[in-house]
Amino acid sequence: MARKLQPRYCACGCGGISKDKWLPGHDQKLRAAIENEVGGLIELRRIIEELLHRSIDMTHEQNNRSLCRNNIKPVRQVTHTGENNDTHNRHSAA
Repeated sequence: MARKLQPRYCACGCGGISKDKWLPGHDQKLRAAIENEVGGLIELRRIIEELLHRSIDMTHEQNNRSLCRNNIKPVRQVTHTGENNDTHNRHSAA
């Protein structure tokens, strides 16, 4: 038996009713409003890092790990010829 979703207030605080946590696009509206309130994304990052007592790591390795957890393959490095080996092998096999 399918569970019926109960309408609830949008998490952004707008007062709108949604079947999900957010009305469409309201998560981004809230993010933008927070960024504007604190002075931009860089200042928001500084505040969060200060509260967490650690830096937010945006290294290549961390991004690849999160891609793998979501079953997304990282983009391969392009060789000097303009094609990577995977692309070349796919075209050759066709």
